[in-house]
Amino acid sequence: MVVIIGGGISGLSLAYYLRKQGVPFKLIEKSKQTGGYIRSIRQKEYLFEEGPNSLLVDAEVQSLLDELQLSSEIVEAHAVSKKRYILRQGEYRALPASPLSLLANGFFSWKAKLDIFRELSRPAAPQTGESVAAFFERRFGKEVVDYAVTPFVSGIYAGDPYRLRIDKVFPQMVEYEQNYGSVLKGFIKNKGGARRRSLSFRNGMQTLPERLTQVIKEDLLLGVSVKRIEKQEGAWVVYLDQGEPIRASQIVLSVGAHEAAQLLPAQYEAAKEAWQQVYYPPLAVVHSVYYKPQFKQKPEGFGALHPAVENSFSLGSIWSSSIFPERCKDNEVLITTFVGGALQANKVQYDDRRIMHEINLELKQLLHIQGVPVLQRISRWEKAIPQYHDYMDAVEAHAKQLQAEGIHVHANWIGGVSMPDCIKKGKRLAEALAQKIKVS
Repeated sequence: MVVIIGGGISGLSLAYYLRKQGVPFKLIEKSKQTGGYIRSIRQKEYLFEEGPNSLLVDAEVQSLLDELQLSSEIVEAHAVSKKRYILRQGEYRALPASPLSLLANGFFSWKAKLDIFRELSRPAAPQTGESVAAFFERRFGKEVVDYAVTPFVSGIYAGDPYRLRIDKVFPQMVEYEQNYGSVLKGFIKNKGGARRRSLSFRNGMQTLPERLTQVIKEDLLLGVSVKRIEKQEGAWVVYLDQGEPIRASQIVLSVGAHEAAQLLPAQYEAAKEAWQQVYYPPLAVVHSVYYKPQFKQKPEGFGALHPAVENSFSLGSIWSSSIFPERCKDNEVLITTFVGGALQANKVQYDDRRIMHEINLELKQLLHIQGVPVLQRISRWEKAIPQYHDYMDAVEAHAKQLQAEGIHVHANWIGGVSMPDCIKKGKRLAEALAQKIKVS
């Protein structure tokens, strides 16, 4: 028996693949619904995503969607969403989409362009746990860090590139440098890699966890909390706040790092201390709806990111209705703006009125909007995305040691934060557990 604690996308994907492997399990989720950070809010004609806004799909993830018979629910991202913008000197500029457009595009200075092309001949350096910023500054120069890397990292991790570890968040970049002597050469050699596309679902991102929940519902305990875990007579015993204890040979922790640390038995004090260090910055998500005539020019593209050096109020916005027009009325525009993260954590403490006021001023100036939003709402995450800092070496080492004891970590704070990462890790762990149980 495998006991999975936590019913977010990590726990659900693992449960699904365990069922495929024929491995008995119980999934325990303390709240009344599954999905974790994936939350879709349907409000009349509007669809607001409080968590992930889309899913990046390759062949492996597509296979899962096909098995779940979700093809009829899929909504493809519009082609215009390939356009991405960065705030520079107070206005939005299109990010170069290819090496050729980089030459013609005025986004980077000529010095930065030379630095980028010189990267092809810069010698590789041994990897010593560099930060993301240090790695890219060494390879491409400071301007690329300020106007490409920092906003990109804010968009994915809401993080600080000077603290995030390059080998933990972008291991492929390290591999490219080590294997090809250059990041750009690595991209060129691997440009024929797996194709991915961005999509959502008619009723929002929550569709995926809901469908997974339907498949595994017979082995799901909702609204049930784990009180403690104990080792008894060679097996794990999971004590719940209601119902009988559950005996298991394997325990999987699919909860946040701090909750996982609290659940570990007292004898694993070093692991508990390491996992408590994982930092989750706060994040506020603001949805703003405008009438199209309020715009001098309707925003077309995925959205815009704001480099820290621009000193803007928000981290940037996703132009939701440009990507997925179905998320609001035909004559309206929906914009999703993010505030806080590792570089602006204090701003999440502002009250709703101040945050929305500041965002309204910012959007008005940058997108040339007349008037105020027709509708606006805010949601907050006290602990948003786990940050892969220097403590990750110890975090991962303790997780690896515990595997021999029958305790496994399958969550977004180890091995990748994205939904596809969590799904793929779930599949690999299910296969490993099936083999382990079969052998024993």
